[in-house]
Amino acid sequence: MNARLQPPALAAALAFAALHIAGCDSGGGSASVACATPQGGAAVPLVSHDLWQVAPADGDPWAAARPAEDVCTGANRYAEDFAGTYSYAIQTGPGCGYTTVVQPAQTSACEGQRLFVWLWRFELTAPDPGEAHIGVRIGDFDAWEVTVPIPSGSQLYTPDVALPVDVPAGTPIYYHVDNHGSNSYNLLEISIKAE
Repeated sequence: MNARLQPPALAAALAFAALHIAGCDSGGGSASVACATPQGGAAVPLVSHDLWQVAPADGDPWAAARPAEDVCTGANRYAEDFAGTYSYAIQTGPGCGYTTVVQPAQTSACEGQRLFVWLWRFELTAPDPGEAHIGVRIGDFDAWEVTVPIPSGSQLYTPDVALPVDVPAGTPIYYHVDNHGSNSYNLLEISIKAE
């Protein structure tokens, strides 16, 4: 049997192939960005926890709140295994109450895809009441932010948002913690979620 496509079906197939080859084929986004494609229910990571670097003061989206001192050093920020999941830990305390780290997006994502952030923080304590601020920014897009009173019980955060813009590979991704007291945060994932 000859499986020739009739003109309307052929046109549709060619249009789909052109979109798939040129870039985004997941609905939304521009054809200039090749979308991350989750397979088999697995999310596609946008970051590698081994690549985080301290954001320079002039490239920190939260710079208005950045103190002259009290910015975390390398000893307080590191990749580690966290209950079987590789994570990026920030341990705040004396001399480390503020940090913003950055890395380039490891793959591209497209407008309309689901962005998933997975973050655990332990119980927040401090000698005096205060606040903690946690945020994730992708390029110029504030992906997720939360302000938490201190003291506060431990919590798992799992925000899931639709990307409003394309995210080409190499776009800066920022992770931010501004904290009062000695506390622990573990960023487990920033990824494109399977539908």
